Amino acid sequence: MTLEKCFDELGRRASVDAVPMTPEALACDETSDPAMLCADPQVSVFIPMYNLGPRLDEALAGVMAQEADFPFEVVLCDDCSTDDTAALAEAWGRRYPEKVRLLRARQNAGALRTRLRAQRYCRAPWIALLDGDDLWTDPGKLRKQLPLLRKTGAVMTAAFSEVLLPGGKRERYTCPITPFVTPKVFVNRYLQTSTYVYSRAAAEEALRRWPGLPMWDDLDIYYRLAALGRVALLPESVAVYRRLGDGMSSQMDKLRFECFMRWRFLGLFLYGPHTLRHLFLANLLKGIRHTWPLVDDDTRPLLRDTATLAHARAPWSWAVHREWRKLRALF
Repeated sequence: MTLEKCFDELGRRASVDAVPMTPEALACDETSDPAMLCADPQVSVFIPMYNLGPRLDEALAGVMAQEADFPFEVVLCDDCSTDDTAALAEAWGRRYPEKVRLLRARQNAGALRTRLRAQRYCRAPWIALLDGDDLWTDPGKLRKQLPLLRKTGAVMTAAFSEVLLPGGKRERYTCPITPFVTPKVFVNRYLQTSTYVYSRAAAEEALRRWPGLPMWDDLDIYYRLAALGRVALLPESVAVYRRLGDGMSSQMDKLRFECFMRWRFLGLFLYGPHTLRHLFLANLLKGIRHTWPLVDDDTRPLLRDTATLAHARAPWSWAVHREWRKLRALF
């Protein structure tokens, strides 16, 4: 067993495709009228869509409420929805023809790769990501984040947010208030994806530099961009993430989800920025240790092989050494 085969096997058990999507597979047909669109948007807000229904209306209401003193476009990318999502998006396009662009995918790609698909069509130098399940709650979000990026020279900015749990309870996603969010902080204090605004040029460079990573998910975006430059923090709550029981993690059974999480960090370790490999490995080992009591006897040899082979390849660090000693006690 090699570490690359462990990566493929974890992906198989998590039911994900570890092969990067081809340009042909990411192709879309645009139904908006180019002549009506603003000519020089400063920010492209993109929303991946799949069976969002009325949640799309709520998400777009928060976007259109932005009090921005610069032009922005909204790129809606429909991943072959089977409900009325595309029809709702068309209605928003008729209402805001100067802002809204509607892309229809030629084939279903899944939630994470739809981000890659939508990003290819963004025109502005800055990209703001909004998952269709989420909401922007601060009308000044873009107006605050774009000057912050320009002032600090950062390649990306993230902000605080709230998570809406079933039953209406809310929790906050925060981190220590510092000018920049370092990888060491982010790995322990996650900031939610729909607060991100980042450089399109830096994103394109990240995709070229680390082509082996098969997705463009929340961790992937942050760590690739953080390896290219600084990530500025806006220490204000600007969005709500709705954890309503129908997201990716909720749709996976527990074992699949644990394999998926280990697959993500192993992918970063194998194919991501080498300057952050010690951090990726420490988190991978920590995750395997926490997962160990939850998985079946068939999965444990795969996790043990993954940890052993990854540790043998890693640069030495205290964080990796501590996690490896704790994990070995379970083997």
